[in-house]
Amino acid sequence: NSIDLKDKLFQYAANKSFNIIVDCKKSKNEFSVFYNCNSSKIKVLPLIPNFIFKEIKSIQKISPERFNNLNLKKCFFFPAQFWAHKNHAYLVDAIAYLLKEGIKDYHCIFTGRNRGTLNFIKSKIEKLKVSKNFTIYEYLPDNEVIHLYKECFSVILPTFVGSTSLPLYEAFYFEKSIIYNSSILDEDLKDKVIDINVKDPKDLYRIIKKIENNDIEFSNIKKKAKYYIDNELNEKNLIKKYSIIFDEFYYFLNRYK
Repeated sequence: NSIDLKDKLFQYAANKSFNIIVDCKKSKNEFSVFYNCNSSKIKVLPLIPNFIFKEIKSIQKISPERFNNLNLKKCFFFPAQFWAHKNHAYLVDAIAYLLKEGIKDYHCIFTGRNRGTLNFIKSKIEKLKVSKNFTIYEYLPDNEVIHLYKECFSVILPTFVGSTSLPLYEAFYFEKSIIYNSSILDEDLKDKVIDINVKDPKDLYRIIKKIENNDIEFSNIKKKAKYYIDNELNEKNLIKKYSIIFDEFYYFLNRYK
């Protein structure tokens, strides 16, 4: 029922709205096709993470004590709610494979609210006997999330859905490499992530070895990502894009007075 309701809402918006705002070019093309909507009324404005415009300099300096027992330089950070499509199960299988190959020092931190799969993931962790390699938090305050972004080995999102995402942009902003299913990404973002095959848990082993052997390549990926986020999400640029939309609407209203 929720899917039907969403489609009805989107179709109504496509027919009646002055403008549709989406997060990227890929979403624009998909919305135009799926809902037979004139692409000229669809505007692209990227997702805006809270961290980029709030005062974070002071809280970045706080080093949370709860992570003292973890070597964050060997931790994957997976910031996502426990939905099935986020694919937490992939990382459990991938860590189990690393252990099988004798690589025991990598850890994974999950943080996010339960949306239906948390108990399944916990059960899977127990079944594969990888509990020592996982830490799960339902909620973390901003300073601790920022600390993990800055200090972890890599952010990772093996999600099945998400042409863009907030964790993606947050990783870009904090100049942290991010492992992502690039096949679902907008074209402008694909060269700014480390691609992972979400159908093959063994692929994480390949990525780790590649990073360890060629840090320069991944350093360049991070630089491209930071340059992108600084240009796309700077305040002046965003105000300009929103101003264009409101100016068009103001002109439209005044034409018919």
